Amino acid sequence: MTITFQNLSPEDVCTNHPRYYRTDITCFLILKDQISARASPAGLYGLIDRGIDPVTNVREAEAFLTIFPAFRHQILGKGFFLGLFDHAFKSGFEKVYTWTRLTSWQKLLDRFEPLSIHRLETPPAWSLDSSDIDPTKVWFLKQKKKEV
Repeated sequence: MTITFQNLSPEDVCTNHPRYYRTDITCFLILKDQISARASPAGLYGLIDRGIDPVTNVREAEAFLTIFPAFRHQILGKGFFLGLFDHAFKSGFEKVYTWTRLTSWQKLLDRFEPLSIHRLETPPAWSLDSSDIDPTKVWFLKQKKKEV
């Protein structure tokens, strides 16, 4: 299975995926098996630039993901999640946070602890300053490995 990401313009997101439209987000269509002429859209993924962490001095992002129902059980594996985080790192971020309220997604992400996707005990500091404070969100973090 080959996964690729197609950058979506804000207009395209607003028109075709209005539920996910925000002025501060960069969205990507997740395409499965791009090799064929008819790549299948498997989901939508977005990055919100959260700026520079004042403690570590690295660029942070909040990521969201929605998988279209037809693909939900076909792509949610180790390679898929590593591909998502690698794409975010190639976009210039060194810390990528994501969250879920769903127990099934929490269990799935917990399985990837050996891949350095960590469940956080507390939300990121910047999330506490927003109007979107929600105690039901369970946060996860993956950091880019430092090159030696």
